[in-house]
Amino acid sequence: VERTREGNDLYCEMQDSSIISFGEVACEMQDSGIISLGEVASNRRQPCSVYKHSFSSEQSQVPAPVVIFGHLDAVTVLSRVLAAKGIYPAVDPFNSTSKLLDPYYVEQEHFCVAQDVKQIMQRYKELQDVIAILGLEELSDQDRIIVDRARKVERFLSQPFFVAEIFTRIQGRYVSLGNTIFGFSKIIKGDLDTFMEGSFYLKGAIDDIYKITAVVILAIVEYILIYLVCWFGRSVRYVSWVQNDVNQFGLYL
Repeated sequence: VERTREGNDLYCEMQDSSIISFGEVACEMQDSGIISLGEVASNRRQPCSVYKHSFSSEQSQVPAPVVIFGHLDAVTVLSRVLAAKGIYPAVDPFNSTSKLLDPYYVEQEHFCVAQDVKQIMQRYKELQDVIAILGLEELSDQDRIIVDRARKVERFLSQPFFVAEIFTRIQGRYVSLGNTIFGFSKIIKGDLDTFMEGSFYLKGAIDDIYKITAVVILAIVEYILIYLVCWFGRSVRYVSWVQNDVNQFGLYL
């Protein structure tokens, strides 16, 4: 009798929380998340209506939202790990999916670059345990290159938002799809291996990285020139001081 009562209580709680509901398919239950109407472009670049479902990490463990994921065209998953690194938007590239990322809907170059980015990030994820235990020194040369490019990709995924200018003190940037694909392809191919990881953080297009790098190089050259001028001037004063000292003893150099 006691177990029957506990079972009835559990059943009533599940009904109240909309986990189970007779007469409704699990994907039709909208109580576990926030649903809003938005706009998205179709494969012909025409606007059409779409429902956006938002779930917290705790709600995503409930059976109803999990079933809903299989019926969505796209799923964007936010990562606390990326947010802790200061990378915004903190979108998880592994768990985020889109049915529109297909050569039928997007350009072939777009599809290939996206797949290459996923592969290099997956390899970087596999090597993280080895790096944490043994360090980068124990990796092969090829794996070191992969890790370096993956870290640049991870930082290049960050974006300077217009709404976040007051916090980041960085002007917001709008980057077109073509420039985005071009930037990631340059990183994957190794054309930017000589650039530092920090150069890719909160940048817009790849041209911004070239401009900032050029400014940094000019600043370094200017610093070196100033140092040489100061050192040369000090050397001249030192030679003059020695010459005066020697002249006092009747010697001339």
